[in-house]
Amino acid sequence: MQAYARLAEFLPRAMEDGVLDDIEKAELLGIFGTNLLTPQDVREIFLAHLRGMAADVMADGIIEKHEQEWCLRAITQLRIPSSFIPDELAAIIGTPV
Repeated sequence: MQAYARLAEFLPRAMEDGVLDDIEKAELLGIFGTNLLTPQDVREIFLAHLRGMAADVMADGIIEKHEQEWCLRAITQLRIPSSFIPDELAAIIGTPV
């Protein structure tokens, strides 16, 4: 599915700096606007992205403040509800789920 792959590729690239700029917002809305993704597709892709972020942060076994801030910015920018944050990412940002 092209929209699935497009969203899966988009999230890491767009959120690399933790900020979703206006161009990236428009691109994200364009992906969603295709109506080709089911809610389950979106959930899977976002969950995989969030887990990937956690894995990146934990790769060296040390959680730096700037890494916590990067994760928090991404969660805020993507409007991720706290109930959707995976345990491994919640541990990094210090938020219980």
